[in-house]
Amino acid sequence: MKRTTRFDWDGHLERTPYNKVLRDMHGTRCIIPTMFSPDRSQVYLKSLDVAYRTDDIGGLTGALAEILDNLRRAVALMTWSCERVHLCEVDYLTVWGILYNADALPDGYIYPEHYLEQAWRECADRDRAGEAAGG
Repeated sequence: MKRTTRFDWDGHLERTPYNKVLRDMHGTRCIIPTMFSPDRSQVYLKSLDVAYRTDDIGGLTGALAEILDNLRRAVALMTWSCERVHLCEVDYLTVWGILYNADALPDGYIYPEHYLEQAWRECADRDRAGEAAGG
């Protein structure tokens, strides 16, 4: 059965300042997200807690590699929470898109999900190897 609501959630988010939405969550772990400045000249990457100019190709290329390394570590060390993995995935896809639009992707970055899929496959392979070894 499909649950319905009469509350206009989209309209609420359009009319309500984001800080108020966060404050109204009372005690949850809601955080400031990855986001662009209003003129899109800068991007704040939550997983790294740093901002880059969107035309800083060198900095963003380095950030892409750092985010991917962090993602792989987050997937490998993941126990009960996927929050860190999610933050890395969002930032990775954000930076990938900026570099793609600037025609500045590093060699080997085939499509945005390629390395994300690879990290998850490596994790699944480790799990299968652990199960096969009896652990």
